[in-house]
Amino acid sequence: DLIQAGVSIDVVGSRGSGRSAFLKALRARVEQDEWTVVSVRGIASLRQHPLAALHLAGIGATSGQRPGPSLHETADSLRQALRASRSVLFLDDWDDLDESSWGVAESVRREYGVPIVLSRLQVFGQTHSERPARVDSCLLYTSDAADEGLGV
Repeated sequence: DLIQAGVSIDVVGSRGSGRSAFLKALRARVEQDEWTVVSVRGIASLRQHPLAALHLAGIGATSGQRPGPSLHETADSLRQALRASRSVLFLDDWDDLDESSWGVAESVRREYGVPIVLSRLQVFGQTHSERPARVDSCLLYTSDAADEGLGV
């Protein structure tokens, strides 16, 4: 219901708390409701590589092109993937996302009003990662998600 209203969702939890499993179940539910879902996963070892997360998700990636697609081409590719009126962007392990991929995702979100569902690690009892989420969103802890089901 939150996604349908255009609200982004920030899923926070500790390692092994079920963040990714929750996103997988939520994705299945919104796809069942005929939403277009684009999923991108942050990878810690690739944080230093601009646009790595988007390219690995098939956004803007081209086979064997050297140098790789530009920031603008990658943003155009994400816009194209999210062109349907009922589109949502899922960012799993957001805190491991490279800055360029996040910048492109945030730019497209602002331009089209596409909701973002992101999962991030809760560190030592804090609800923030090193870089603050720049998305106004509904904060959901995975322990809450497990207790409430998928009532989002």
